[in-house]
Amino acid sequence: VIDLIKAKTDRTFDVALSQLEGGFSQKIKEIRAELVDILVNVTVNIDYPDEDIEVITYENLVSGISTVKAKIDAMLATADTGRILREGLNIAIIGKPNVGKSSLMNALLRETRAIVTEIPGTTRDTIEEAVSIRNIPVRLTDTAGIRHTDDIIEKIGIEKSKESFNKADLVIFVVDGSRPLDDEDREIIEYIGDRKVIVIINKTDLDLKINRREIEKKLPGAAFIDAAVTREKGISDIEDEIEKLVDGGEVKQNENLMVTNVRHKNLLEESSSALKDAGLMAESGEALELLEIDINRAYELLGEIIGESVNEDIINEVFARFCLGK
Repeated sequence: VIDLIKAKTDRTFDVALSQLEGGFSQKIKEIRAELVDILVNVTVNIDYPDEDIEVITYENLVSGISTVKAKIDAMLATADTGRILREGLNIAIIGKPNVGKSSLMNALLRETRAIVTEIPGTTRDTIEEAVSIRNIPVRLTDTAGIRHTDDIIEKIGIEKSKESFNKADLVIFVVDGSRPLDDEDREIIEYIGDRKVIVIINKTDLDLKINRREIEKKLPGAAFIDAAVTREKGISDIEDEIEKLVDGGEVKQNENLMVTNVRHKNLLEESSSALKDAGLMAESGEALELLEIDINRAYELLGEIIGESVNEDIINEVFARFCLGK
């Protein structure tokens, strides 16, 4: 996965993406072939019950449907990484004013892009920059400090910060380690919830006064990094965590199965849902005619992904595989 994402930074990216999508289409064809096997057996048992054919069992139906659904769900698990491959990883740097967000932005960009002062509320708008971090394409957003304010312009910036936060694949939450947590910090922690987050305990070159355990308790899934951004301490660790998200995170899958298209993701979700319904009916021993509708629906949806219509695929396979009416 990460080798293909790194390829976005050079001229081989289009070739790499084309190869990836070719493998994806082939996998869809293989899954459809498995559904054909199921549909053929269902159809022949419905339409030719008196012929000398093997009677399909509900146990075999449940097993076959479950196997195909699991393969579709495995492909869906790659959707986040696939989108990152196309669009870049969206990262929002958030925190209250004057904790070091802009300094972190500049450090990751390796240039002075955001204004850094001791005056809270200096950043009144979001600043977005594209950058390569460990050869991973990243869209980095430095947000206005989130706090209560009567300044109309700053309020607009804070609302834009929240918009950037909601679109982010990863949140970097910066806190001032030299000060105790306050209500503004806690409000942001509540806002983060269960999102993927790296917590930066900044200014660790000063006397630490922050209650780290309180943050750990409220954000149990977070990665924590001690940093002194103005001294470039912790920057490499932050880059390590970003790389880990892409290369070793929840969405790591076989590169040839990666979903890179939103429309394809939606069709796969619908197909998985149809098979779920079919599986539940098979477990309950419902009529084969009802199961056939949902299984065929899943087959059609997968065909839309690769541009193949159903036509008379199933009935042709029935007569090809069985000697009927003789």
